[in-house]
Amino acid sequence: MASGEADDIERVRRENAMLLEIFDLTDDLAILLDARGRLLHLNAAAKRFYRLDDETVQRWVGHNWEPARSMEPVVAAIVEDPDSFTRWSGEVEAIGHDERMVPMLVQLLAHRDAPGGQIEFFSAVARDISDRKLLEASLEQQATHDPLTGLPNRALLFERIGRALDGMRGLGARHSVALLFVDLDHFKNINDTLGHELGDRILAAVADRILAVVRPGDTVARFGGDEFVVLCERLDHPEDAVVIAHRVEAALHQPLRIDDREVQLGVSIGISFADENDTDPSAVLRDADIAMYRAKSSGRGRWVVFDDTLRAQARDRQRTETALRAARHGDGLELRYQPVVELATQRLVGVEALLRWRQGDEVMAPVDFVPIAEETGLIVPIGEWVLRTATAQVSAWQRLAGWESLRLSVNVSARQLDHQGFAPMVASVADGTGMARNTLWLEITESLLLADVDEARERLDRLRSLGVRLALDDFGTGYSSLTYLRRFPFDTVKLDRSFVAGLDAEAGDTAIITSVVELTAALGKECVAEGIEREEQLVSLRRLGCALGQGYLFSQPLVTQEMEDLLAAHPEGVSTWPAG
Repeated sequence: MASGEADDIERVRRENAMLLEIFDLTDDLAILLDARGRLLHLNAAAKRFYRLDDETVQRWVGHNWEPARSMEPVVAAIVEDPDSFTRWSGEVEAIGHDERMVPMLVQLLAHRDAPGGQIEFFSAVARDISDRKLLEASLEQQATHDPLTGLPNRALLFERIGRALDGMRGLGARHSVALLFVDLDHFKNINDTLGHELGDRILAAVADRILAVVRPGDTVARFGGDEFVVLCERLDHPEDAVVIAHRVEAALHQPLRIDDREVQLGVSIGISFADENDTDPSAVLRDADIAMYRAKSSGRGRWVVFDDTLRAQARDRQRTETALRAARHGDGLELRYQPVVELATQRLVGVEALLRWRQGDEVMAPVDFVPIAEETGLIVPIGEWVLRTATAQVSAWQRLAGWESLRLSVNVSARQLDHQGFAPMVASVADGTGMARNTLWLEITESLLLADVDEARERLDRLRSLGVRLALDDFGTGYSSLTYLRRFPFDTVKLDRSFVAGLDAEAGDTAIITSVVELTAALGKECVAEGIEREEQLVSLRRLGCALGQGYLFSQPLVTQEMEDLLAAHPEGVSTWPAG
């Protein structure tokens, strides 16, 4: 052998040794195979992965490397086109020394000789990506599951409902798909009294109970707050959904024991069935939600199936909502003004602005559209329109002779009171229309105070600091009314018409009115009786000492021009009513 050739061989040997040394320093698995798949070399990381010592590796050298079977996608790529194959990269699962499948990111290179282009050997570098896969799984779990209960969240629920609808169409609607919308009754009271930490533990326990009574293939998801949804696929009969609802209801009615506390839950359930033509998961869910709200409005603690009647009501509601969106800044909205009278003299002292909505020839009362405006949040712009329109009108009437102190009462909704910009808006509207703030009464329904007493007190104090007056409306129809009189800064108490209707006829109603009048007087507040319709009621209220009142005995709600004519004709003050 010539010396030059020997030098070349030695140089190649040293270069190969250096490469192998570099292979041994990396944490990635490095494997060299000849063109027929026989082992040439394993680096240190590969030996550790397969738990092989040097002696065992030497016995493998020159033989087919059996663990390569786990890399079938790579082998298939080579076999498919061996003449042009140069590299492959991708993920495989390698079989470790303990027969455990380990996810690997692999890159395989085919090394060819220069003259003929034949494959001389393969080099493979593999990296353990178990940690990355665990992280991806964790992120996937977080993205699709509720962190408190571990149940599928809203996003995953919609995905599964969509798949269920696709499957239903594929089966030709031979099976039913149903949704159960489950809502815990009065759960906010539990959070407020027991605390949110205990409330969270109760929600987790509720999730476990629902999971325990549904079928193995059903999906139980947490929709949000205290709302859960059960997706029931492949029901043989629609009645099976009702059976599942019964099981859920029975499971949740059983008392829960958390630490040393026993908690009794109630539940309302809405049930909807998918149609084979349904393609929108949100539509099926909406139907179940509507049925659930019907269960709540029907007394709670029950289940209701979405049917044609509810569907027709939902369509009507949608039409009303669409029309309300167009009317939210005053289009079609009208105000009526009902006089508020000093009972001792029957003199008019103020008016209450009452909202109406004209659609064609029909005039709708608030009960027909305000609840929808409340739910959708449209009540905020509508309420602002009412306040601006009424204050502008009454401030103009205050400039009429004799009516400088005319007061205005405007109803305030829960959504308005919750809106952060409500108090500044009230101040801006009053000042912008030139109305004296102390002639503006904002009427707050008693039920608005139940949600968060401390927050309600703070917002009412903020309004009271503006110089406006506050009235507690529908007094006696809610809870803890007497407590509210002491805790909240009300100037006026409006006695609900239901008590006035039973005056003298019902001893209990008379006793309640007597107590309220005496209590409000003792607290320095005024009492207004609503719904006065008969002369006898007026006489009795005078005798009991009630200061103010309103009702059809004096006047029905008047349109703007009627009210203006009445005020202009009596600069000395209106005191002649049908009862007088």
